[in-house]
Amino acid sequence: MIELNLCDFSNELIINQFVEIDKESFNTNECWNEFNFKKKIFLKNELSCFISENNCVQGFLIGSAYRDINQIEKIAHINRIVVAKNNQGKGFGSKLVQFFEKNALELGIDNLTLEVKNDNLLNKFYTNLGYNQLNGKEIESYLLVKQKFDKLNKFLSLEQLVYKKSKI
Repeated sequence: MIELNLCDFSNELIINQFVEIDKESFNTNECWNEFNFKKKIFLKNELSCFISENNCVQGFLIGSAYRDINQIEKIAHINRIVVAKNNQGKGFGSKLVQFFEKNALELGIDNLTLEVKNDNLLNKFYTNLGYNQLNGKEIESYLLVKQKFDKLNKFLSLEQLVYKKSKI
């Protein structure tokens, strides 16, 4: 049976499964360790989720929230999303993003973001889920946004958003 749950970052068993899935999916320089998963970030517990099948974690999404540069809009951000290699292409990633979006909307957050590298093979995946590139500049990575209302562009440039993220 497939289940979606909010993350409990005090559960060592779940964190260990996250670390293993992450190691399987990324090279050594990019994978997260236990510390990364336990780091305190705003609204992480309310916006992070995992998908399991038969009580075994098959993927996770780590989310957070922050305010825009003018402290007007609350924005939810996907910090990391990973699905176990043997379950990729089965819709688990879409389910994780949809669960994240539902929780963000319940918290009154209409603007959603994630940062991707230009060469990320999943750019089409995010576009199909309704995310659009915020800035068309040729840079190493860029921000994708999904907005219920088209307010974000009035408040932020990519440089402001990246700066604000790093301050929190």
